Amino acid sequence: MMKRRLTSPDDAKTRSQKRKRGSSLMFTLEEVAAFFNIFEDGMVKGFLQRDMCYRIADKYLLAMTFVYFKRVRMDYRFYSPTAFFIALYLANCVEEEDQGLRKEILPWTLGVYWENCKKFFLNARDQLWREMGFNAIVSKELCEEVMALAPDHPIWRRNRLDHHGDAVKLCHQTEVVSVRGPYAPPPPGCIECDEWHTQSQYPDDFYSSPPC
Repeated sequence: MMKRRLTSPDDAKTRSQKRKRGSSLMFTLEEVAAFFNIFEDGMVKGFLQRDMCYRIADKYLLAMTFVYFKRVRMDYRFYSPTAFFIALYLANCVEEEDQGLRKEILPWTLGVYWENCKKFFLNARDQLWREMGFNAIVSKELCEEVMALAPDHPIWRRNRLDHHGDAVKLCHQTEVVSVRGPYAPPPPGCIECDEWHTQSQYPDDFYSSPPC
């Protein structure tokens, strides 16, 4: 399914040189519109709402998905929730230490029998990685270029709090994470993030507010 959507990526070295010159992100208005349209999908909305602590989909991980689409020169007509979840899973593999948390992506895109389909999903992730020339690292500066395309979009309010940083995660690798998906009750939020949501100036924003 992903194979026909992807073309050969730019050479990784050339991409790195472009980034240094500040001209790394070339885009069309259609691509930008198609990317943000993904977040109007009901399943994507539900997934983001459940990730109350932004540990799977903070603003930087979300920006990385657009960079991945661009690196493989994906036609904007194929920007979809499925492609988004595959790119987000790869971004988590690159940036996040907690392997259990990223599995929460699987039932949201594969359905209730996700364990039977997991192999195909991971093959699609690996294919995306190959199509990028194994260049899945995205700088903070490039992520911020993506955010600047529409700085007021609510997905960029997904700021992960400091207590969910890397040092904390490394100290809690033994934590058992239960995959819930859209079919089970949401996990309880942590005290710090619950307090942040309560004090947020966007309390009714489904991108950043706890589920009802």
